[in-house]
Amino acid sequence: CASPLAPENGEISVTGLQVGGVAYFSCLIGYQLQGPSSLTCRNATTPYWSGREP
Repeated sequence: CASPLAPENGEISVTGLQVGGVAYFSCLIGYQLQGPSSLTCRNATTPYWSGREP
C-alpha cells in the first residue's frame, strides 16, 4: 500500500506497507479524530487501505 497521510494536527504510526500492515492514527492534544483510528493494507494483487484516511 502507499504511505497514508497523517491527519491535520495528528500523527500516524505504520506497522508496514505490505498486506496486513496497519496504519494507526491519533490526534494532538485538544483535537478529536474524525474517521477511523486505524486502516489495514489489503489484497496482495492490488494493495489498498481498508478505508479512507481520517
